[in-house]
Amino acid sequence: MAEPDMRQYAQALQAMLRQRSPVAYRAFLKTWSDIHERGVAERLAKQDDATLRTRIERMIIDLPELADLHDSAREHLAASGGNRRGGI
Repeated sequence: MAEPDMRQYAQALQAMLRQRSPVAYRAFLKTWSDIHERGVAERLAKQDDATLRTRIERMIIDLPELADLHDSAREHLAASGGNRRGGI
C-alpha cells in the first residue's frame, strides 16, 4: 500500500474545514480513513451534526492557515457552548 500524500491530506482538511459542514466532514473521514487510528474515523462519522460542527470549529482554531476563520470559530463555540473540550 502506498503512503498517503500528507500535503494532499492537509489541503483536503483545510478545504473541508472551510465548508464547516458535518456532511463534508463525514465524506473527508471516509476518504482519509486510512490516516486515522483504527476505528477513529468510523466513530467520528457516527457523531451527531452538532458534535461534528464543534470539532470542526476547534480544528479551525488549531490551524494557523485558517486564521481568517478564527474569530468566527470562537464566536460559534462561545454561542454553542462548545468551548469545553471532549474526546471522541
